[in-house]
Amino acid sequence: MSRVSYFQRFSQRENHATNNTLLVLRYLYQAAPYKLEQVLGSLLDSTPTIGLSFDQQVKGSHSVPDALIVQKPLRIYIETKLGNGLWHDQIERHVASITSGSES
Repeated sequence: MSRVSYFQRFSQRENHATNNTLLVLRYLYQAAPYKLEQVLGSLLDSTPTIGLSFDQQVKGSHSVPDALIVQKPLRIYIETKLGNGLWHDQIERHVASITSGSES
């Protein structure tokens, strides 16, 4: 397997075309992931989720974490506390929401 490169490493024309296409898609992803979503969505039956999404105060079934960072299949839940206070019951409610898989 070889990584996509600006410098051609292949001798066959089809491999050049593949490399160049991947370069364009990679550039699109780096410049604007939502545009890559649109391009891939026009080729597929459904639009895939590309890139990270950042949300605040996403309501779950048992709690409302302060933040949520998502890129399928990754989900990072954030609870912010200013000071020393950590509410164990709140964390338990967050865990219950996460395990039930119900956030809006």
